[in-house]
Parts: sequence; structure tokens; C-alpha cells
Amino acid sequence: MLVLMKPDELRDEADRNKQDLAKALAELSTVQVNKATAERELYAVKEAVNVDIEVFRSLARIPNDAQIKRERLMGFITGVLASIIASAIWWAGSKLVG
Repeated sequence: MLVLMKPDELRDEADRNKQDLAKALAELSTVQVNKATAERELYAVKEAVNVDIEVFRSLARIPNDAQIKRERLMGFITGVLASIIASAIWWAGSKLVG
């Protein structure tokens, strides 16, 4: 059902809508400022945590990723060399016994 409003009622409704819009825009602005502040604080906290982790790693002598990869590679290479040496000894022993 269509309701017709008088010009005064329309003007009052328009004024209320403008006030509601102004309030909403003010709240949006406040939320945006709060979001920016929260993002800066989050960044600062993340930086502090990263520094704390690095300090802990150095105090606890925990290797970093590059050191871990190098140690794994060295372990693999020495494992292969040990296997070759063991095979050579086994082969030489079988020739001497056989």
C-alpha cells in the first residue's frame, strides 16, 4: 500500500536521513582510525615477537634454516661416503676370504 506524505513530513524524514548518514559516516571514520591504529600495534607486536624469537634462538643456540639445510646435506654426504667405504671393506673382505 502506497502512503503519501506531506511536504513537512518528507522534509523531516530527509533531515533524519541526513543525520543518520552523518552519524554513520562519523562512526565509519572512527572505525577506520581504530583499524589503522590496531594494524600499527599488530605490526609492532609482530616485530617484537620476531626479535624475541631471534634472541631466544641465539641464546639457546638453535640453528637457523640455512644451518639446518647445510647440516642435513653434510649428513647425507657423510652417510653416502660411509656406505661406500663399508661396501669397499665388505668387497675386500670377501676377496680375501673367498
